Amino acid sequence: MPTQDSAVVRNGLKGDITEVSPVTVRRNFASPVKPCDQRFRHVLMGQGQPLVFRLKAPAKDRYRLAVCMIEGEWNVAGKRVLEVYIEGRVVRALDIVQEFGFNVPVVMFFSASDVDGDGYINIEMRTTHPDREPNPTVSAIYVFDPDDTPGSDEILNGG
Repeated sequence: MPTQDSAVVRNGLKGDITEVSPVTVRRNFASPVKPCDQRFRHVLMGQGQPLVFRLKAPAKDRYRLAVCMIEGEWNVAGKRVLEVYIEGRVVRALDIVQEFGFNVPVVMFFSASDVDGDGYINIEMRTTHPDREPNPTVSAIYVFDPDDTPGSDEILNGG
């Protein structure tokens, strides 16, 4: 697992999150077009396979996930199209370049809980068109208490 200094996965206020699938850390993947936390320069990348993470979660606990992304490799829409899954369900499909732009840092929030009762929340990033770009990416995943979640600006600025 990457260290806090180099990593692109960081725990917030609650929970333990670990990588399940093999990942590659791509440092200096992006050059953000606006000031933001250094984590947006780097990504975890699934090499031709989904990125899969597990958050240890007691059955009744609820969480707020902040999933941080940036596209710094392809500045054309339609190349890296991603889907975010929580507990096996698609919660967001996105083309970062089309929706936000090239090298633009993005924070998306999702509610999460252990739906299947296995003691974990599964989080995945998959590409929808592996023939165009097979490698999903994520810059950071922050885990927060739903009643105490910072705003996107605070996360963007590393707070």
